[in-house]
Formats: sequence, C-alpha cells, structure tokens
Amino acid sequence: MTPDAMLAEVNRSLTALAGNGPDALRYDEYRQLTADRAAPAGRSEFEAHPEPVPPELAAVFSRVVRVTRLREVRALRAFTRLKPPADWRESTGPDVPFAPIARGRKNWLPAAEVRGEGVFLEFRRDALDAWLGSPSGGEVRRRAARVGQAYADEFRERHGGGEPPAPVTPRLLLVHSFAHALIRQLALDCGYSSAALRERLYVGEGDRDMCGVLVYTASADADGTLGGLCRQARGDRLVPAVARAVRSAAWCSSDPLCVEGLQSASERLNLAACHACMLLPETSCEAFNRLLDRAVLVGLPEPSDGSEPWRGGVGFFRGLLHG
Repeated sequence: MTPDAMLAEVNRSLTALAGNGPDALRYDEYRQLTADRAAPAGRSEFEAHPEPVPPELAAVFSRVVRVTRLREVRALRAFTRLKPPADWRESTGPDVPFAPIARGRKNWLPAAEVRGEGVFLEFRRDALDAWLGSPSGGEVRRRAARVGQAYADEFRERHGGGEPPAPVTPRLLLVHSFAHALIRQLALDCGYSSAALRERLYVGEGDRDMCGVLVYTASADADGTLGGLCRQARGDRLVPAVARAVRSAAWCSSDPLCVEGLQSASERLNLAACHACMLLPETSCEAFNRLLDRAVLVGLPEPSDGSEPWRGGVGFFRGLLHG
C-alpha cells in the first residue's frame, strides 16, 4: 500500500473502532466482504474468496464473494411482548420496552455460536444511479416513499410519536426484494430449505455507503457447512440462479392483484409481494417479511397500446428478463 492508502485505512479503522452499535458492526462486516483480498484460508472463523463477476451479471453486480466459512453469535439480552420491535433497526431504539432476562444485573448473556457459509453480492453504484435517473426513476421513488410513509405511520402508532430509525429508500426495497427472490431460488438449487437460509442486508448511504446482500446459512448442526450454498457463487451456477430468481419474480399466481399492490393491502409495508411470490419464513428475514416490492426487480405490466413504456423500466433487472 502507498503511504496515503495506509493512512486512509488507519483512519477508517479508527473511525470504525469509535463507532458503537449494530450499524457500526454491519459496516465493518461489509468492509470485510468487499475487501479486494481474500481472507486467508485455514482461519477458524471467517474465510472468503472473491469470485470473478460473470459477464452476464457485470451490468448489475460489481462484486461476488464466496464465503466458505463464517461464524455468527446470537445473544439474548432481553425480551418484550406487548410492543416487539419491528426490525433490527428499531430494536436499538430507546422506545421499545425491553424486560431484563434476570432479576439482577449479570455480567454475561446467554448466547449460541454457530458456523455456516454464504454468498455475497454487491450491486453496481453506477447501475443504481442510471436506474433512478431513468424515466422510471420517479415511479421507483414514489413506491419507496409510499412504503416509507406507511412505515413511519406504523412507527408513530406503535410508539406514540417520533420518527423511525432509518428511512425506506429505493436501494433498500431493491436489495431486500432481491434477497427474498434469491433465497427462494437457492433453496431449490442447493438443497437447503428456505428456513435454513438467512439474509444479511447491507444498505446505507452517506458515510456508510453500502449496497449488498449476504445470503448465508448458520445452523447449529452440520447443515451449515455442507458447501452447497457457497458453491452457488461460482459463475456457472450463479448466472442461472439469478436469472431464474428474477424470472420467477416476474409472475405470481395472484397477479394482477399482487403486482398492482392490491394483494398486500392488509400489510401496508409491502407493495407487490405475497406468500405466493416473495415472502419467506420469518426466521430468514430481517424485517419480518416487510419492505418488499418485486416490481422494483421486474417492472410493472405495460399497457398493450404502449402508452406508458416507463412502467417496465421500474424493474432494475428488466434486462435479464429479455436476455
């Protein structure tokens, strides 16, 4: 590394060490997954290998990482029943009434340590900018704003006021919806059940700019280390898996009600998403099967007279449907 690069890396490390909370931890994980160097083989806790991005997916992804080994520690710090947090971001706020797990304060927490494997995909920033800057970008932003408003309204109803901990952005809708589509497809391709796979969303803007997703398995038994999932990161397997995931999301047995957002009217925090096309076992989803919209993946149906050509461009992966 050059002296300037070394200084920048030291400053980033110091900033990361000064941070505290789930957001700082998530950004640290993202930096490890997006490092240009492979994690040394043989390490007991984390081993990752960058893979060449297949030409067929180079227009949408900037990085593919095969995570052959990872560790997850799940600790129980408290519980709540009357007003459970809506997602991991809300669970860090002061307004959620947590009850302690013991009568007296302890200097330890019960935890489980599990190991598994995964596939990490990073989206291209320039492709996202082009997508939002296209004639369809306005509709994408309106859909995200609609979900974001519903999220803010529900947050205020639950807590009597205030603002939600994080905004709902087009980037979040895209990454989260794609994670669900990919998990459903990988469950068919690699032999794991969808309940055995989990998503880890890396979405942020500003100082912690992130746009990626880790699909991983972390099971207490041998299922998490069979190698069937991380093998899907190789180009000959990833290209058909992503293509099938996107094409499966293009059609739902509940259409046209689902794609127009009518099927999920009872769940205001989703648009084009239902049990037939997008929802997963809740243990697999960070947001309890909310903040989903498959239209940002595949687009909206276009009128037969061609009067609204921008509707198809709402889908970020529209090109894969015709590839």
